[in-house]
Amino acid sequence: MSMFQEERAGNGTFSWASPAPEPAHLSEWRRKFEAGKRVNRAFLRLAESAPPRVLGMIGASGKQRFKFSVIPFSEQQSRRIMERADSEAGYFMLMPYTMALTAQILHGIFVKRGTDADDYLIPVTVDMRSPSEATERMFFNHVSFLWFRLRAREVEDLTVLLESIKQQLYDQVKAGLPQDICEASLPMRIIPLPILNYLMRVYFKGEVASFFFSFLGARKEPMTHFLGKRIHHSYHMTRVPISPGLGVFFQQCREGLNAYVSHAEGLLAEDEVKTIVEGLKSRLGG
Repeated sequence: MSMFQEERAGNGTFSWASPAPEPAHLSEWRRKFEAGKRVNRAFLRLAESAPPRVLGMIGASGKQRFKFSVIPFSEQQSRRIMERADSEAGYFMLMPYTMALTAQILHGIFVKRGTDADDYLIPVTVDMRSPSEATERMFFNHVSFLWFRLRAREVEDLTVLLESIKQQLYDQVKAGLPQDICEASLPMRIIPLPILNYLMRVYFKGEVASFFFSFLGARKEPMTHFLGKRIHHSYHMTRVPISPGLGVFFQQCREGLNAYVSHAEGLLAEDEVKTIVEGLKSRLGG
């Protein structure tokens, strides 16, 4: 946004016709192939279990549309959330903590729907870049991608659930899976999305995931004004993935934490959306 304002004021050096500051990385195919093999083995291990729990559509949506609920937490609430995360999950474990509470809240929705699969399969993205890194790579998506399989019978016990999430996080980072997924996915920039969606469904027996989770990390926005107006708060409106059609996202901006519930129209009833939103408010901000 700062580049846009400088350009608009006529004193910026950035041109929208400038080439992207980072290459497309569509070379060194052998390295990408090797990374792809490791990712393939990891996905096959994830897919060994039965298909994950999923929510079915409860109404015809016609054209695919999406709905958002935004939950902003105050500076004081956000501080309490981070203190509880440090106490219950460990230092720098805000992502596992928010993910565990989200899984518990959504578990109640799945149980009421009568879903009977044993596991939840949850793709997770985490962006831990600094603001300078984000600017340098502004034309390309950055994804630290992880996959978690949670046993439904363990979800209700927060201590057990946190240990499972933290152990899977540790194992994947130690094995270099996020880097392998990033490396292997670079050629996907030239693959049509329907083909990519089909490939993921092949892995997971038709059901890609139970829900999607994202923690965008702490982003220190250097701007205090935009087009002459003071910025009081900013939000990151992430679009829910087409499949599974349900996502919960967290974003930390300045001293505040925001949560977003995003879902495909027809996937959740209004009372279910209210249950999720109120659950996140009470479990996190209360």
